[in-house]
Order: sequence, then structure tokens, then C-alpha cells
Amino acid sequence: MTNIQAIKKIESILNYSYHFTDYDFGGMNDFTGEKCPRPEKTEWLVEHFTVLMNRLKEELKKGPTKPELNSFVLSELKKLDSSLFLKREFELLIYKYGEILFFGLGNKTAYDFIEKNKNSLNYVI
Repeated sequence: MTNIQAIKKIESILNYSYHFTDYDFGGMNDFTGEKCPRPEKTEWLVEHFTVLMNRLKEELKKGPTKPELNSFVLSELKKLDSSLFLKREFELLIYKYGEILFFGLGNKTAYDFIEKNKNSLNYVI
């Protein structure tokens, strides 16, 4: 996928009125009946997701090199305060953000960020 295609995909996702559901948290997938841990925070998660995706879209318009894109994504993720999130919320946000990067552009920086920092991030208890 080219940057232009990725930008179009991001626009498509955001125009679809993206939202998080119980399905995203696994409750409908694995038949555990698990629900979103804090339903009152789903709109808040969407706001974070939208900001991240809009910033990514603007960065892709600049035509960054792979190292520049890696650096950008890493800096965006470091700006997030994990202590405001439950672990599952934070990981879901990062994984959803990383989908376009990974599947569209072959960039796994977002996924690597979670793996490398899984033991050092602080979350809401």
C-alpha cells in the first residue's frame, strides 16, 4: 500500500464514525461475554484514536522515509499517558492504530512499542 492509499484508508475509517465495541475487547469473539471494561470511556478512546490517525495522515502526506515514519510513530506513542488507561484500553488503542501501519505499510513500530514497554508502562488499577 502506498502512502496515498493509506491516507485514503485512514479517511475511510474516520468517516465511518469509528467506535470501540465489546467485540474489540474480545467479548463477542471468544464467547466469554467480556464487556468493555469502562463503557463510559469508549468515546474518550475514539478521540485518542482519531487524533492519532489524523496526525498519521498528515505525516504520510509529507512522504516520510521508513526511519522518519518509525521515529514519528514512536514519538506519537510516547506522548500518550498510559496511566490514564486500563491496560486493555491502552493496548487496544495502540493495536488499532498499528493496523494501518502494519498491514498497509509494513511498519510494526506500534506493535514493537507495546512489546518493548509492556512491563514498564503504568496503567489505571
